[in-house]
Parts: sequence; structure tokens; C-alpha cells
Amino acid sequence: MTFHRKLFSGKKFRITLCILIFLFSMEIFAIGDYQPGSELYVITERGLNLRDNASPSGKKLILIPFGAKVKVGVRLTENPMTADGISGYWAEITYNKKTGFAFDGYLSEFKAPPKGCKSFKDYITKTFGKGKEETVPAGDYEGRSAIRFGSNILYLTEGGSTWDLYFPGISMEELFLIGRACKEVQSKTLKLEPSGEFGEGFGMVMNSIYKDENGVVIFRRTP
Repeated sequence: MTFHRKLFSGKKFRITLCILIFLFSMEIFAIGDYQPGSELYVITERGLNLRDNASPSGKKLILIPFGAKVKVGVRLTENPMTADGISGYWAEITYNKKTGFAFDGYLSEFKAPPKGCKSFKDYITKTFGKGKEETVPAGDYEGRSAIRFGSNILYLTEGGSTWDLYFPGISMEELFLIGRACKEVQSKTLKLEPSGEFGEGFGMVMNSIYKDENGVVIFRRTP
């Protein structure tokens, strides 16, 4: 990263550097704030262990299956943990009349992909219904061909095999886990680059997950 000497000299440089260090050292949490009583979905294919206390060494009560809906209680913010590169907290969880504690990084307000999901397009079609084709009328994607799902989700194409999924309201971590379940993402661990983006390559394909300037999460596929 190159700084303009005059603009970022002396005190301004030190303040800017501290801000950058802070931003790059922040932990990433999969799901935002939720209220006690919220119902969320398990989006890790391995399922989610419900334990008798808020610790990986706690006694396992039950394995909550992939796709199950659970009710969350108190989030224990003093007890963070990380798994698969995803950070979260222990939270009180109720499932199938059993109450215990589980890692909330594998939970989402969005439904888990159905069995046999083969792509993001398959997921959003089955979750939000058939989309409507359009040409984006304004904004950053003006003029691009798109399929709109619901009111805000856009599947954008550029011709050839390059496409973008514009998905407001979801986190990078949630999209990573859903992408894994739908065979779009190959990596087992979420590793972010210094820019804050996730990137992977396999065969002749490149995937990236990032946030645009408005904070909206986007998945991009390029050949």
C-alpha cells in the first residue's frame, strides 16, 4: 500500500496506520446480532454439536443436523471461538426440546441449502422462488443483465462464464458456508486476504467473496 507523503505524513500517518492495523486485526463474526428467542438455521454440513456447557470439552447432548431450525437464547460474548476460519460465540440453543450451548458461527437467518444443491442459482431459486430477468436500470451495475430474486438479490452475468451474486443482508461467512454446501466453494477454511476478501482458484476457475463499498456481500466467479 502506497501513501501520499504529504497527505499521510507525521501525526496523520500514525493515526491512519493505527486505524488500518485495527481493521485488519478485527475478528470476523459469521452472524450479526440476534435477539433471544430468534430462530436460526444450521448451515454447516457436519451439523452442530449441542453441549451441556459453553466449551468444546462440554458433554455432547445431541448433534443438530444440517438445515435444522433452532431457537437461540443468550449469546455469551465473553467466550469467543473460531472454527474453519469463522469466529463466533457460544450461545444457549434449544433444539428438539433439548437446551444446551453451541457455536453460533454456524447459524444463519437464511435457510440451509436443500439436499443435492449444485449451485448458488439452484439455492436461491429453491429458497426465494423463480427470479425475473431484467437489465439493471441504475447504480453500480447499470446496464448488466441480471435475474432478480425477491426484492434485492441479483444474479448478474457478463456473458461467457463470468457472473456475480449480489446478496444484501448476508455475511461473507454465511455465503461461504452456503457456497460450500452447494459445491460452489471448494475451500474448507475461510482465509481472508489482507484486502478483506476471500479468494480461491481451482482448475480454470477463480472464486472471490467480498464486500462492495456499501457493505453488500458479493460472490464473483471468473474463468
